[in-house]
Amino acid sequence: YIIRTGTSAHNGYLATLAEIGLFGFAGIVYLIVTGIGSLWRDAKDPYYMWTHSVLVGLCFSYLFLAMFERYLINIGNPTSLLFLLGILRPAYSRKSV
Repeated sequence: YIIRTGTSAHNGYLATLAEIGLFGFAGIVYLIVTGIGSLWRDAKDPYYMWTHSVLVGLCFSYLFLAMFERYLINIGNPTSLLFLLGILRPAYSRKSV
């Protein structure tokens, strides 16, 4: 089979892996895992529980959706922007707020 330029993997993980290679994909997976881990830890704090629980749910839903979409990270999609804001948010402590 010949892969044409107009074709797509229709799987965000495979498309990202094909576009940026194994090391780039590993970097993205590291950012996602550490970002969701940080959200998960903060969701246990009663002060952040509601907002971070919503962001954790959004992140897991987005990662499920990426199995059927063309891109893992799509800047033109508002859901992708919320996902990026969720995993790349700065870690504020309650004392500094």
